Amino acid sequence: MKISKDRLIQIIKEEIDDASKEQGLGRGSTTASQAKKSFRQSGETMADPDVTAKERQIMNQMKDVIEKASKELDIGTGGAYAVLQRVYKLLGKAIQQQGAKDEQ
Repeated sequence: MKISKDRLIQIIKEEIDDASKEQGLGRGSTTASQAKKSFRQSGETMADPDVTAKERQIMNQMKDVIEKASKELDIGTGGAYAVLQRVYKLLGKAIQQQGAKDEQ
């Protein structure tokens, strides 16, 4: 069976989407070294010329408030977790919708 390159890319995207849905917010674990590596990569993303100054400010503000909440609240449970989970799902949905528009 032969499939086109576009179809293969679509299948891979669907599999990645399915895997990310299964992962969910707060499932699994991250070591300190993995977290450091991820934050270094985030710094590179924020420095990307395609990211606007306003987007950098928003990302920085979100990072700061989540860091503060992690020190002052139990963000893994309760109301704080519910809020973070809602934001996570809404942003994921917005990304999927934009991806669908871009494919059209």
